[in-house]
Amino acid sequence: MPPKLPRAIVDPAEHRSKHPNILIYGPSGVGKTPWIMQLPNLLVLSVDPEGTISARTWGKGTKIWPIRRYPDFVAAMEYLEKGEHPFKYVLVDTIGTLQTRLLREILEAAHRINPAKYHRDIPQIQDHQHWQLVLKRIVMDLNDMPITVIWTAHEMLREDANGDEMTLPLLPGGKNQYEISMWVLSIMHVVGRVGVKSVELKGGSLRYDRGVIFANRPPVVARDRTGTLPESLRIAAGPRIETTFSEIMDMIEAGGEAALERAEAMVEARTDDPAEIAGDMIDAQDAIDMQDRDESEADGQTETDRMVAEQNGDDPYDEAPPTKTAAKKAAPKKSGRKFQPADEE
Repeated sequence: MPPKLPRAIVDPAEHRSKHPNILIYGPSGVGKTPWIMQLPNLLVLSVDPEGTISARTWGKGTKIWPIRRYPDFVAAMEYLEKGEHPFKYVLVDTIGTLQTRLLREILEAAHRINPAKYHRDIPQIQDHQHWQLVLKRIVMDLNDMPITVIWTAHEMLREDANGDEMTLPLLPGGKNQYEISMWVLSIMHVVGRVGVKSVELKGGSLRYDRGVIFANRPPVVARDRTGTLPESLRIAAGPRIETTFSEIMDMIEAGGEAALERAEAMVEARTDDPAEIAGDMIDAQDAIDMQDRDESEADGQTETDRMVAEQNGDDPYDEAPPTKTAAKKAAPKKSGRKFQPADEE
């Protein structure tokens, strides 16, 4: 008779997370939040400045908890930790603005204690270490709760140690201003990058299609540790939705062969060429115009850079500093078929 195993040892199927953690990122105004808000029984921790999300995009049972200061986020975490709530999903929108509000709380607390020594707007070296450690803790604590957590982020362009470009979630901090972003990516089950491409129609008019990538396609960083999602999917062809976020969650939650069969069927009709999706993107302003979104979302993005830019002397109003590789590139072609980087003109 085989020896009895400790209860902590389980089969791989039992170890599979019932509450996956997901990060969706992309250019400002590309429609990440409305897409996710179609989920039912969703609690939105709205960290960004209030925008113009139409009520018709909400799923049944959706509620919004405005997070205007970091203590509001702590209160929301304490509520969720008790487990006495009706929600199946929680959306943190966005993690970059949460980073900003956390740093603001740290600076104001230090300024209250010693106004002569600590400026309420200019962080010192120890302040950066402080917010980085706290951010790591709260991300892990929320992800460990028995609820599916979805994070959104804007995006930034960085250069790795080899000089190659990377498109990452907008979370500047740490070594080379992308260490924190890479750490957050590393602890997520699924990372998807949403983009937009222009399609030229008969007569010369353009249609803007949205797609999502779940596979690493340099320079885009993405991944699917669940093994249930296709490498890429078309979300919408113009205003027509083709893949809802509920379908994404259905595949992840189904797991195994059922998820793979569903993914294969969806890919046949809705896949965009991964090379196109990971290649050139239309510029961010076109995406914003297409979505007719309020400018407050873009303001939230620049606020994040403004709060942390002092760490390495970056221009706080640059969405993503130009890299050496980008400087050598020729101007992108305006063919109407390819994606173009959101931060290239």
